[in-house]
Amino acid sequence: MKDFFGIAPQEIKKVVEGLQQAVADTYALYFMTLNGHWNMECKSFISIHEMLETQYEEHAKTGDALAERIRAMGYKVPTSLKIFAEKSTLRSFSEEAGWEEIIQKLVEANESVFLSLRKLSKQAEKNGDDGLVDLLGGIIRQNETFAWKLRSHLN
Repeated sequence: MKDFFGIAPQEIKKVVEGLQQAVADTYALYFMTLNGHWNMECKSFISIHEMLETQYEEHAKTGDALAERIRAMGYKVPTSLKIFAEKSTLRSFSEEAGWEEIIQKLVEANESVFLSLRKLSKQAEKNGDDGLVDLLGGIIRQNETFAWKLRSHLN
């Protein structure tokens, strides 16, 4: 494997492994958010339904951006629902879950994603990969905002 972005191949491999994890977790979060969007029942249904729609659409864009970065670094993106389910660190909730459980699980999932991306960003920064640091910074801010907005429904 050759150098990409002036980064040694062994460092690229480490970052790509982190990005592949991020893709799996992002798509797990996408499906969790979609599950809540479709199956939530509560008095605030419309506002939460619309908020979750915005969030799952953004998660889909995020997954694509992360996957494209993997490709730009010279690697393939393992892609199947089975691979995402096996690789993801996130665990979903039942379609029968109550609205508070759904919101709490989505808060926790968004937090888990941004915390793991912070670690990956530090690794990218160590490698001098400013482009990846910038990409991850935007995703981190997005997931922090999503967690905050979701959490506001629990108070």
